[in-house]
Amino acid sequence: MKEKVVLVTGASRGIGKAIAKKFGEEGYAVAVNYNKSKKDAEKVVEEIISKGGKAKAFCYDVADFENAENFVNEIEKNLGKIDILINNAGIEIVKPFEEKTYKDWQKTLDVNLIAPFVLTNIIAKKMYDKKNGIIINIASTSAYENNPFSVDYDSSKAGLVALTKNTAIQFQPYIRVNSISPGWIDTEMNIGLDKDFLKNVKEEIFVRRLGKSEEVAELAYFLASDKAKFINGEDFVINGGNVFSK
Repeated sequence: MKEKVVLVTGASRGIGKAIAKKFGEEGYAVAVNYNKSKKDAEKVVEEIISKGGKAKAFCYDVADFENAENFVNEIEKNLGKIDILINNAGIEIVKPFEEKTYKDWQKTLDVNLIAPFVLTNIIAKKMYDKKNGIIINIASTSAYENNPFSVDYDSSKAGLVALTKNTAIQFQPYIRVNSISPGWIDTEMNIGLDKDFLKNVKEEIFVRRLGKSEEVAELAYFLASDKAKFINGEDFVINGGNVFSK
């Protein structure tokens, strides 16, 4: 069987790193995308290769839309045609509502929503030509919750869920498109948060703990597998249980 190629954006740390490592362990050739964290991305590649896998780091700012085609072409040149696209790269600018600016909105939407659309549009066309492909978007439970401090982030993730459902319609029957909406996950983004705040967060989660990046990676791998062939156009919340779930 042909070695399958998976592109994971924002794969130098957190959920993206865990997803990249999981697919590498399962025999996929992994395109590890990063923007600024070159050393972290190269370490992910080294970890995958050390376990017998195949991976290569690719520097690209997902919001650099004019160079998106060049980015995809570079991956194809080095690893082959992309079989699975995982839109994971994301940012969050936390400010009081009244301090939010249109530039904050634009930057958040560019990375979290428009970038997945641009890459999907380029890669899905190639997938459709070969009548096979999988796309997984990493959204967030913020798509279903409301917090004025993160209004732009929440909106971008709600849009990403909508993009998932629309592209599943657009690229049927050959491409499956699903999204994953993680709740509170123990990643680098949460290191500086107040301990009392995190304690309260955990008390609201049914299993009384934060999730692990590896648990999100396991779900992503399942959705990309043949076991999920009849799953399409859906969003999967993974949050340990919460009364504020969708």
